[in-house]
Amino acid sequence: MQSGNIFVAMEYLPYGALSKYTTSALLEISIKEIAEDTLQGLKVMHKEGFTHRDIKPEVGNLEHLDCANISRISLWFKKDQNLPAGG
Repeated sequence: MQSGNIFVAMEYLPYGALSKYTTSALLEISIKEIAEDTLQGLKVMHKEGFTHRDIKPEVGNLEHLDCANISRISLWFKKDQNLPAGG
């Protein structure tokens, strides 16, 4: 944030939410890549002091069928941040 301006960056993820693929068959290699991407994203978040409170297929989005991103930034919080009871 500079000079009182707020900037929002958005990314287009054409394959949408991971949850729509939980009832259909995915190739094992795609499942492996999605899991690795999700774990790598969590690793980076944790390294920077952030925690995601609600990891599930609905918060995973796919750029490709083998490339996942974590979403719902409203559910992230800084580990040292004081939160009211219930988050």
